[in-house]
Amino acid sequence: MSRICPKCGGSKGWAAKTCQKCSPPRRGWPGLKGPAHPAWKQGFQIDRDGYVRTYAPDHPFPRKGGYVLEHVRIMELHLGRRMERGEVVHHIDHDRRNNALGNLEVKRAGEHSRMHRLEDTHRRQRDERGRFQ
Repeated sequence: MSRICPKCGGSKGWAAKTCQKCSPPRRGWPGLKGPAHPAWKQGFQIDRDGYVRTYAPDHPFPRKGGYVLEHVRIMELHLGRRMERGEVVHHIDHDRRNNALGNLEVKRAGEHSRMHRLEDTHRRQRDERGRFQ
């Protein structure tokens, strides 16, 4: 086996038939979405912030890939309406994966941030001028 591409004469890997430039583009699994995709994980994801996301492509406001935050979806189904602008779903026990209906409550965004700010004030460090770091 040679390390020269037969199409352009450039260098290639030992096992490759052609170099990357001459190889056809990788397409993955075109047209396969949701349960039909071979990498399907039952429609649940945990994002980098620790929230559970569920696959709901029929939701009017899905995020990338058709996923919606599970606690928002549960609260919307319970209320029988979509969340309004300025409403936030709060986890009472602060566990982002505990999406039981008894652990969720709807709050206004300002009230929610104020509550968390007051709870977290004693945990935050201050510098020599008294400012939060």
